[in-house]
Amino acid sequence: MERDEILSRGVHWIIPVSSQIQKELIEEYPDSVIKHFHLGWPGVDNSVDCGIKDKFDLGAPRCVFVGKEWKRKGLYRAISIIDEFRSTVPNATLDVYGVEPSVIPKWMSEKDSVRIMGWHAEIYWKNYDILIHPAEFEPFGMVVAEARAFGVAVLMSDRVGAADLEFEGTCIVPLKAPLSEWVSKLDELLKQPYRSAEVRWTWEDLVDLHCQTIYPQVWANIAKC
Repeated sequence: MERDEILSRGVHWIIPVSSQIQKELIEEYPDSVIKHFHLGWPGVDNSVDCGIKDKFDLGAPRCVFVGKEWKRKGLYRAISIIDEFRSTVPNATLDVYGVEPSVIPKWMSEKDSVRIMGWHAEIYWKNYDILIHPAEFEPFGMVVAEARAFGVAVLMSDRVGAADLEFEGTCIVPLKAPLSEWVSKLDELLKQPYRSAEVRWTWEDLVDLHCQTIYPQVWANIAKC
């Protein structure tokens, strides 16, 4: 079905959510290279009331992990990072959203450093300092853009599509990097004295992309036929 959709003669534009996905599509379907590609990242609401703190609370670093598909999004690695980090910062914690205690190994939910929060309609970003997102594969990573919109720094793997937006408040670590490198980057992020909201791409930007770039060219091609 995917092949038929992408290579259909009637499809002239392909809008991947990240360069990572674009590369994979071209590798999987080499004939798609003749199509028009344009990245169309998901957006965030630029009018949210962030309610963020002016500075990190270095007294008790609070980290957060978000994702129902917890294996793909790297919960094992996130917990390992916190465990190692707590050897020097013993009061650091990790809250885990989107995962129910019943679906993860019992040892995870029994850790003093980890709280399994279950599913929530909203994440209270103002309560956190760092989003840890060591995903094994993440086509985009909406949670990264949302965290940055609220001024929360992000520690993430190089397999996350949101890296395209080049957020300043992030550290990108190779997925297979030693645990010590992850911990070092986490420490660097926490040493930043201030936090500020960062929005690189909104839903309005995505609408403008379609209305001003994609659709005009689609209609121009139709008119030639």
